Amino acid sequence: MRRPSLINASLVIAASYVVSNLAGFVARALINAQFGQGLEQDAYRLAFNIPDLLFNLLAGGALASAFIPTYAGRLAQGQHAQAWLLAKRVALMVMLIVGAVAAVAALAAPWLIQQVIAPDAPPETQALTASLMRVLLISTVIFGLSGLLMGLLQSNGHFLAPALAPVLYNGGQIFGALILVPVFGVYGLAYGVVLGALLHLAVQAPLIRRSESTVESPESRIVSPESGVLSPESRVPSPESEVPSLARPDSALRTQHSGLTTQHSG
Repeated sequence: MRRPSLINASLVIAASYVVSNLAGFVARALINAQFGQGLEQDAYRLAFNIPDLLFNLLAGGALASAFIPTYAGRLAQGQHAQAWLLAKRVALMVMLIVGAVAAVAALAAPWLIQQVIAPDAPPETQALTASLMRVLLISTVIFGLSGLLMGLLQSNGHFLAPALAPVLYNGGQIFGALILVPVFGVYGLAYGVVLGALLHLAVQAPLIRRSESTVESPESRIVSPESGVLSPESRVPSPESEVPSLARPDSALRTQHSGLTTQHSG
């Protein structure tokens, strides 16, 4: 039962990866068609630098290197209650830290843009970049929690929702480009990113409570390829060794978030 389940999970992840990249291509094409290489797209691209940096330093890297292996290890040892208590504490800590740093960055946005990100840019570009950055920092906070949920779900054998999350994220960007830009201008792109981050979170959140209650009785779980849940006999025995690589938070979520700058650069 193990190999077919792992193959099914890998196929779901691979298919979502392809769809997500196609959606990302559509989003880039729409942005380029609407704004070309002018001031607004330059500001939009530059506005991602600080949000990307904060995510990689505070959420992405720490999440991949420290918390998820520890959490998965406790699950593998049968310490389910301790694992979920750790998850709740880390979730609160991530939200507080990322939220606080994002708030400071938002307050310091004009200085950061003028002195660090784009010191040679025209004043109007700097001002627009700072305003857009403040909106995009909201998505950084959301991704901090969403990335944690992604790791939790994958550690519990749920791969479908984390695989769909980046597709919905790109869908939010497409909605922003098509629907919000005519109303809000270039700010519609930033609002689309925030919407995409919310969708990224929303598709995973409902499964967390179910995973918390189910993991306490792993023998009661059944194989359900349609839901992307692995059965007990196909569960991963170690935190890292047999999880499909595209499903890991360090290769999935960080690709989604830290790739934003290059995604919107051209």
